[in-house]
Amino acid sequence: MEPTEPAASANIDGELVATVAGTEISKKDVLLQYPFEEGYIEMYLKEEIIKLEAQKLGVLITQDSVDYLKAAYYPGLDQEEDKDFFETQALELGMEAEDYYNVWATTYIERNAYLQEYIQINFDEPTSDAEADIWRENITNHFNELVAEYKSTGQLVIN
Repeated sequence: MEPTEPAASANIDGELVATVAGTEISKKDVLLQYPFEEGYIEMYLKEEIIKLEAQKLGVLITQDSVDYLKAAYYPGLDQEEDKDFFETQALELGMEAEDYYNVWATTYIERNAYLQEYIQINFDEPTSDAEADIWRENITNHFNELVAEYKSTGQLVIN
């Protein structure tokens, strides 16, 4: 999903972006993971829904596993090639870049772990390149159907 025009911004803490299954999602929530742009907001909401669906299936990502993966793959801001992203996001949130990076990495790892577990539970691994394309398309379609279902049942309300 490609990001588009920047969304209108106001009070970061109080600006409600959406409600997902009764949980309010603020501009700050999105900014802790992505730039505040429509495509990224949609991606964030989709990930939130997938995380909830994974939890309904009994998936639990522990803090220990998040900490382990963070230490292995995200040792610190000084190791990142694209420091500009982290510095820009931190500035918008009024945080130090290293603090933002730590929150971002923890959040990213947890959300990605739920996403990967959900995919493993619901979709068989492809066995060929041709199957991989169909596999990716099926996953994308499934995720879009989940979003549509959440919207139609009032579990996703976008402000």
